[in-house]
Amino acid sequence: MGDASARQAYGLDQAARSLIDNVTRTYDEKYGFGSLSSAVYDTAWVALVSRDTEDGREWLFPRCLYYLLNTQRDDGSWGPIVSPVDGILNTAASLLALQAHHREPLQIDDVSKQDLQERITLATNALQTLLSAWDVATASHVGFEIIVPTLLRLLEEEGITFDFPGKAELARLNAAKMSKFQPEMLYGNTQMTALHSLEAFVGKIDFDKVAHHLVNGAMMASPSATAAYLMRATKWDEQAEAYLGYVARTRSGQGGVPSAFPSTYFEYTRVLSILLRAGFTASELMSPGLDVIVSTLAQGLKAGDGVIGFAPGLGADADDTARALMSLNILDIAESTEIDHQGLIRVFEQETHFLTYPLERDPSFTVNCNVLSAFTHAPDPVKYVPQIKKLVKYLCAYWWDADEIIKDKWNLSALYPTMLITEAFGKLLSLLDQGVIPNPFDDEMKCRISVTLFQASFRALFSQRENGSWNNSVEQTSYGILILSEARRLSFFKDLKQQISSSIASAVRFISFPSRATPLDYIWIEKVTYGSPNLAEVYKLAALKTVAMFDDEAPLLGLSLGGTWENDTMGPHVQLFMKTPLFKDRPEWEVKGSSIEASLFRGLLRARRLSIFPRDNMLEDEYFDIIPFTWTACNNRSKVLASPSMLFEMMTISFLNYQADEHMEAVVGSAFSGSIGKLRETVDSLLPTTQQGATQPASSSEAIGPLAKFVERILNSPLIDGASKWDRDCLTSELRLFLQAHITQNEDNARFEQQEQRHKYESPRDIFFKWVRTTASDHTSCPYSFAFLSCLLSANFQNGAECFPTVSQKYLSNAFCRHLATMCRMYNDWGSVIRDAAENNLNSVNFPEYSVDLEEKKRELLKLAEFERDCFERSLKALEEESKQLANKSKAVAQAESRKLAVLRMFSEVSDLYGQIHVIKDIASRRKLSESRKV
Repeated sequence: MGDASARQAYGLDQAARSLIDNVTRTYDEKYGFGSLSSAVYDTAWVALVSRDTEDGREWLFPRCLYYLLNTQRDDGSWGPIVSPVDGILNTAASLLALQAHHREPLQIDDVSKQDLQERITLATNALQTLLSAWDVATASHVGFEIIVPTLLRLLEEEGITFDFPGKAELARLNAAKMSKFQPEMLYGNTQMTALHSLEAFVGKIDFDKVAHHLVNGAMMASPSATAAYLMRATKWDEQAEAYLGYVARTRSGQGGVPSAFPSTYFEYTRVLSILLRAGFTASELMSPGLDVIVSTLAQGLKAGDGVIGFAPGLGADADDTARALMSLNILDIAESTEIDHQGLIRVFEQETHFLTYPLERDPSFTVNCNVLSAFTHAPDPVKYVPQIKKLVKYLCAYWWDADEIIKDKWNLSALYPTMLITEAFGKLLSLLDQGVIPNPFDDEMKCRISVTLFQASFRALFSQRENGSWNNSVEQTSYGILILSEARRLSFFKDLKQQISSSIASAVRFISFPSRATPLDYIWIEKVTYGSPNLAEVYKLAALKTVAMFDDEAPLLGLSLGGTWENDTMGPHVQLFMKTPLFKDRPEWEVKGSSIEASLFRGLLRARRLSIFPRDNMLEDEYFDIIPFTWTACNNRSKVLASPSMLFEMMTISFLNYQADEHMEAVVGSAFSGSIGKLRETVDSLLPTTQQGATQPASSSEAIGPLAKFVERILNSPLIDGASKWDRDCLTSELRLFLQAHITQNEDNARFEQQEQRHKYESPRDIFFKWVRTTASDHTSCPYSFAFLSCLLSANFQNGAECFPTVSQKYLSNAFCRHLATMCRMYNDWGSVIRDAAENNLNSVNFPEYSVDLEEKKRELLKLAEFERDCFERSLKALEEESKQLANKSKAVAQAESRKLAVLRMFSEVSDLYGQIHVIKDIASRRKLSESRKV
């Protein structure tokens, strides 16, 4: 190690020890420790506490009022407004506090009533604005549906009322929540999470009956809940007053209080586990503070029978328990303290996942990541293979169904859950590669793990900003560095190693810049969002340590997943894509990354390759490799980030369409030689009508059997179960047209083949304009695939409503699709002139309208294709304008419309890409030329 590297390593070790000592130095034997950022919401509740004294009634915590006065914004609201709920909770609680002080100034005589009234007026207007703009249906903060109505009721009792569009929806959600609530649930001995939001039950419970839940004067570590209890209990509680006084005094002299205190286990487990996971050793961290943290966590786990919570005395949760176990296991002291993972299993394991805490309604992705890490860091992880397998299956399913970005209920940054899954899966692969645990995953699960891990890392890579940061945040940039540091160790990133190293170096420069002073990131979620300077610092140190520890000679991870990416058949395709107009200006590493991602999907597709169509008498299907690549490339290029489930379903539909085309041409045509009418009737019978279902003819034949399976696969895909009837009917209709178009095309091909000359079609049924917009475009599969996608969108983004709900949207979406399909057919024909001539297929250029010269024909065809491009783009633009009108209804509708249009544009790019590829190279599979067409 050189002098510079040694100094850097020493500096990091010293900084880590300093951080550990800082988080333990202010530990209080009674109250514990906490350093989370001040929360306006909780501060406002504490500001409401008053008490009768010998000198009369007094406000107990005037510093909290001053904090509110100092932090009110110019528009009258209180921040940080990271989400609508943040602004509403902070402003409503602060308005309530200001109103109470205006009504009863008590001993605070240095704030005039006039000043308070002006602030109240501003705050009232600000809250009205926030409520009016709030889309209640999209809110996700825990407990908002019971907290906000309580605040509005208390404000109404003060004479301040509000009316807003989402009021009825809020009332509905509140009624649904409260219908399951009974006060007796809080009066028992079980510590429920609702106690943390006890202020929401003002006027609904007897506060005297919850006093036994206090721990050192705190109501489940919540200053706001404790303040509500203290004000509403009939007997004054000195312990609760002392707790609030301690919290207010220890908050940096500014008067604000955090949303949770103490947070001893929460902060201790994270600081220690993050440092150790990054590669800091016990000797490098050795300090008095380290002993305090280790002994505190070990004693907590023993006292809790193997589990701990957010802080001592609070109910257990899997997150803090898992982090504590991981820390003690990395330090190799868990066994010596007789601590194992049985408590984690006993308290939190469910059939498909692990709970965060008992009685949890919705599981947490990040908590399950941390639990997986706890098991993989166990001294004997082989004992926990069933739990490991369960967690991996849950996490992959969660990732595969997640649209756009992965979200979690404890942190707003999408990078946070991404970081945790890359770390958890990275450690798992290390165990599998080394044979420490037997590989419990089948080939399909290995593919799903590979796709999940690759997408998590690759999406982080291409979302980095030019200045090297993620979201101009030191903490989030540290997440990004940790993600890419894991990616650099993976086999399937070996060809992107240079880009990853460059991105890491750029990110390190961002977080290491001497004068870098970014504001604290409020990305952690409580009742309101909060930040933590200790967590920001520990992630920064972890990122720098991971980079410093990287060993370029270490074996790459991931061979245990099967190495489907090792067979590099995608290289030529990358160069092909780079020649298309869509990708010619994209960085090659990005296109290469999309090709690697496509190769990871390939194993799943290969398992289904011959599940419907046998593909007899067909040459190699070159399109099979290109199909997944078109979807991953366009998804990444446009940053749509459609869910892997949707991508895989559309990949499957795409290769089935190619196979259906081959089957109809090579097999069905021969089987129904001279029986076109019977063939049409047979195909029609495979599909249901609006009055009745399909008649299901004898489908065991070589020709019709696969078609029947194909129709069944399309119409009964589980992913479109929730689609509207309109969209499903449209799919049936378009699928019928698709299959019938193949019969017509085959018939035309046969008639064309019987001509003496093959340059010009002598007996067309229609003029070229009609043919190319009906038979020819239906034959491409674009219209029916678009109908299938509409069903996916209806089921997944529209909650089962029609994908295109208005007459204008229906018309414009069909215009968009028809022009797109026509353009694609023209491009396809342009690129397959030679193949079509060899196989006697009717091509656009064979229509009488075209000139005699072949090159002139192709120029004319390309010119018309560009006209159709202009038409489909104008149709899409008009559709987007119509969508804006719908988006005005609510934020939920706006989000659904935005996602729908983003996916539609990606679909158009995929379709367009096939045409662009055909212009460069014909990728369709050829029949063996010994086969003759007989229809």
